[in-house]
Order: sequence, then structure tokens, then C-alpha cells
Amino acid sequence: MQKIIINKKVHHITGGIILSNKTVSLSTLRIPSHVRSFSCQQCGSCCLEKWRIEIDPTTYKQVAAIYESQQQDNVFHELMTKDDQGKSYMKFSNGRCAALTPENLCIFQKSLGEDYLSDTCKVYPRRIFASSRGIEFALTFSCPAALQVLLNPEPITIHTEEAAQSTFHFMRPRNFLCYVPENAAPSSWSFYYYQVEPLLLAILQSRTTTIEQRLLQLGALFTRLQAITPSPNWFEAIPKELHYIPVPPERKEKATVLFRQLLLVYAKSTPSFANMLANLLHHWDPISLTIPLTQYIAKTKESLEQRQFPQEAYWSAEKAYWKTTQASWEHILENYFVNFVLGKFFFFQNWQEAYLRMVTLYGFIKFLSISYAHILKKPVEPSILLPVIQEVDQSLNHSNTFFQNLSERIKNQPLAVQTDVALTLSQI
Repeated sequence: MQKIIINKKVHHITGGIILSNKTVSLSTLRIPSHVRSFSCQQCGSCCLEKWRIEIDPTTYKQVAAIYESQQQDNVFHELMTKDDQGKSYMKFSNGRCAALTPENLCIFQKSLGEDYLSDTCKVYPRRIFASSRGIEFALTFSCPAALQVLLNPEPITIHTEEAAQSTFHFMRPRNFLCYVPENAAPSSWSFYYYQVEPLLLAILQSRTTTIEQRLLQLGALFTRLQAITPSPNWFEAIPKELHYIPVPPERKEKATVLFRQLLLVYAKSTPSFANMLANLLHHWDPISLTIPLTQYIAKTKESLEQRQFPQEAYWSAEKAYWKTTQASWEHILENYFVNFVLGKFFFFQNWQEAYLRMVTLYGFIKFLSISYAHILKKPVEPSILLPVIQEVDQSLNHSNTFFQNLSERIKNQPLAVQTDVALTLSQI
């Protein structure tokens, strides 16, 4: 057993041989405290025409059979349809799911029961995984009700319960997203995921440092892991005490250059974000005060690549609006990134890509929060931070295309360079 000190607190890692050829277990639940506290408020936000609601083949056949037996085929085809690839999804009426009642209830669940809901509707906003240690959970914060659990100042904890005795209710999907680290190659870090995950959580929940410093500590850990070969006693090569990497002044300036490039990449692929970015830049740029907003936005959207990041103004606003109140709401970001780890990004992606994704999300959240605080002329507070997290999680974290493009840009670089890019972005 190895002792690692993270900001003066001791954490233990157990090594040794791990048994392979394991299967998933559905008899045990590993429930994070923030997932347990979530409760659907029937706001109907998830049933709006913001995204496509896919229906799994089994649900489609079951519901179609019910309507056919009642000779209501025409009603069924007003609710569901298929695309050219044969995938099934819900239809929309006036911007709402066609199966949504005026009371924001699903007619399938109301009249047929939850067994007739698709996996998409059963699970959201939860993310549910089946592993060799049980059923595991995380949340998606594009849901307004899920967003509220981030306000809890208590650190997120995980409780293990036997499913048969548990009072925790959730709708079981027909198909689980499964992961079994023990079945990965022993020469890969995936094989040791159960040992690494608690270390990531311990770093993120170490409240003696800022969230930026914790992200840097994660970067220091990944940099160290890149230098060693995965083995049963890998943790012996980790320093007895993990520190965050001090940030040289030039890295912060480099971060603004990199982040400006990210803004442009996302703006090019997302017209709505391009419009919002132009709107925000209008408030940063003193020259814009002499130009009508609509004219400025049109002009900015045409020349985003030529625009300079408002570096000095941004740093000044960071000092005035971000750092002054950071201690009072930093637990919100901590909970957000703990949930990110529990979402298994560090298992299903390689660590460089997952870490890059994490710090990119942080960069967007911080930039947008400071921008809105700058516009409102008041420090960042939960009423600013939560809507920003919702927007980022809904538009950016759901955009695998954006992160794939981002990874493509740096994947041919050495691992050290990839990690350096991520570490730099954490300084925005």
C-alpha cells in the first residue's frame, strides 16, 4: 500500500495483481451523493427540439406493436419516425416532443409505463455505466434540475449498496455502457483505472488549493504517468507528495493565444456561438461603443480571425470579478469536475484527450463567466456560473465533433507537448 500526500492529506493506493476476465455486475449500486439528490422537476427541458431524441430498436418495436394492436398506426407515426439510416427518433410538434403532454408528462410513461420508454429517456440526465464493481452513475448538466445539485457545498461521496435492498430509484436501461478495466491489456493504463480514479477525485476535492491549482496537479500526475510503464506497483513511481506545477508568467499569455484559437474553431463550427462570441467581444472592445450592436456583430463575425483576444481587459476583469468571490462558489466547479471523472472520460478516452477536454471546458466556463460578469459589472456568483455551465455542457460537452477536431490538431505531437497544451489551457 502506497501513501501519497495531496495538499497535506494522506491517501492510500493498494497495488498488487488484478484478476482479469471479469464481467459486469448489476447487483451492486455505486451511488454518488449528488446523483442521489437529483430529482426530476418535470420542466420538460429535455423534451424540446434542441437535440434529436433517439429511440432504441426494441422500444420502437414494442410501442409500434401496441399502437398497431389498437389500430392507431396513424397516431404512432405522428409520434415516431425513422431516418434514411433506419434509426428511430421522436417527432416534434411546436418545438416540443410529440409525446409530451401540456403537463410536461410523457404519454408513453403515463399510459404504458416506464418499460416503454427508450433508453435515452430512461437515463437522462443520468449517465449510467455497468462495471465489474457494479452500476455507476454521473449526471449531465444540460438539465436545469441536475444543475442545482452542484450548489451543495459538501464534497461528493460515493455510497455502495446492494441493488435488492436499495431505496434509490432509477430507470434501468436495456443497454448499459459497460467498462471492465480488468479485461484491458495489463500493459495499458486502462487496466489500472480503479486505482487511478480515486487519486483523480482526491486531487479535485483537495480544498486547500484553488481549482486552477488542482487542475495543474492533475496535469503533473499525468505528466508523471507518461514517464512510467504500467505495472502492478505503478504507484511506487509517483512522488510521495504531489504538488501543482508553478506557472511561469509567459504561460498565462500563451494560454490566451491558444484559447483564442479554440474560440475560433468552435465559432466556425457553431453559428450560434459565433453570434454570441461577437456579442461578447462587443462589450470588451471600447471601439464598439461607437458602432451599433447589430453592425458590430456582423462585422466581427466576418473577421473573427483578425480579432485580438481582449487580453489585458480580460485579466483585469478576472481579478475584479472572478478572484474576489472565487472561494464562495468554487465548490460548484469542484463538483462539476468530480462528476466529469465519474463520467468515465478518463477510461473511454486516452488520458491526454480527456484532460484536454476537461481544461477546455474549464476555459470556456471561466471565459464566459468573466465576460458576463464584466457586462453586468458585478462579481461572478452562482446566478452567473450555473447558466454558463449549463450552456457549456449542452453545446460544447455534447459536441464530440469539436473535441475530435481539437484532438486531431495535436494528436501527432509528442505526449509531452499534448500535455503541455492542456496545462497551458488550464491557465486561461
